Amino acid sequence: MRQTPGHLGRLVAARAVRTFGYGALSVVLAVELSRRGLSALQVGLLFTAALWGGAAAGAGLPTLLRHHLRPALMGCAAALAASGAVVATSSDFRLLAAVFALGLVSPTGQDVAAFQALEQTALATHTPGSRHVRVYAVYDFSAFVAAAAGGLAVTALSTLAPSQDPGTALNAMVIWVFAALSAALLPVYAGVSDVPRPVAPARGRLGPSRRPVLALAALFGLDAFAGGFVVQSFVALWFHQRFGLGAAALGLLFFGTNLLSGLSFLMAPFLVRRWDLLRTMVGTHLVSNALLCAVPLLPTWEASVAALLLRHLTSQVDVPVRRAYTMAAVLREEQAAAAGLTLAVRHVAAGLATPLAGWSFPLASGAAPFLAAGALKACYDVALWYTFRNYRLPGDTPQPS
Repeated sequence: MRQTPGHLGRLVAARAVRTFGYGALSVVLAVELSRRGLSALQVGLLFTAALWGGAAAGAGLPTLLRHHLRPALMGCAAALAASGAVVATSSDFRLLAAVFALGLVSPTGQDVAAFQALEQTALATHTPGSRHVRVYAVYDFSAFVAAAAGGLAVTALSTLAPSQDPGTALNAMVIWVFAALSAALLPVYAGVSDVPRPVAPARGRLGPSRRPVLALAALFGLDAFAGGFVVQSFVALWFHQRFGLGAAALGLLFFGTNLLSGLSFLMAPFLVRRWDLLRTMVGTHLVSNALLCAVPLLPTWEASVAALLLRHLTSQVDVPVRRAYTMAAVLREEQAAAAGLTLAVRHVAAGLATPLAGWSFPLASGAAPFLAAGALKACYDVALWYTFRNYRLPGDTPQPS
């Protein structure tokens, strides 16, 4: 027995609600924490705590709770709502660090490992062999469109902010909306059934698939480390400090970036049919890296925004392809362990970079984080190609639909 379409629809809907909140939160989070007196380094450390906490949960939850999906997701939703309330009310760095360490508040504008690993395991159970890109493309498309809408909502909320202190009031409204949306996940997850037991018993650790999964995890970690320099909250802070863009303008900007990222997911099945999984991952990613390096080097905010928008049109094509490639590279009974490990490594690696991003903010007129991210991501693409160019996935050639 597999997940029914209705249950899968709930998982997609829940992720859309969640990432709507994350998309709105990321526009104001770094700016608001900075306004409360935290340094860029302290903000980076909080983001490290969030990413590492998510990594720990993502590594353990899918294996420990793979047959108890509903209570695990409902527990995460309740904890997320409580975390949002603390972020909305506290300026104490130690308390915030403890809350961020739960790994549920995301500074990236997108999901954390705990939710993703649980849901990805359910999607893998639903899709025979987990070789079809389409289900992952829909799953990711819904998230980025929702995150785009979250950015647009910040612009809309700016019209409700009091004129005497619009920035502070707007930030508070956005964070409270995030907490309320997190609580709204509870009834959505209440209708999700637990993942049925696979035909082969799931392993808590990797077996025959160990070598390719460890190689993928290491490479994905390099990519995520690079991405940690340019998480969406830091990009918002950079545009705010460099060009003076306020929350309303930043909301529109990230509406555009997330919408284009969502559209890029729809390109994935088309490109995989004409190339293959590996060529699609590498080729589109290299283009996006060049555009990322251009963002801080351009002289006007209009030009920098244009480069960032073009970058997001190609930067996420590889995400559903990467999920499909990882699931196709492992035996079915090892999919939960592979999903948890690769997601956890990505969040740990990104967490290593966020304090460095905060520290490097003043360097090279703010260009250092962008240039470091672009160069390291290009190294990842080259290494991924040379490592797996002759590797044959188990079974037949994957089909994108």
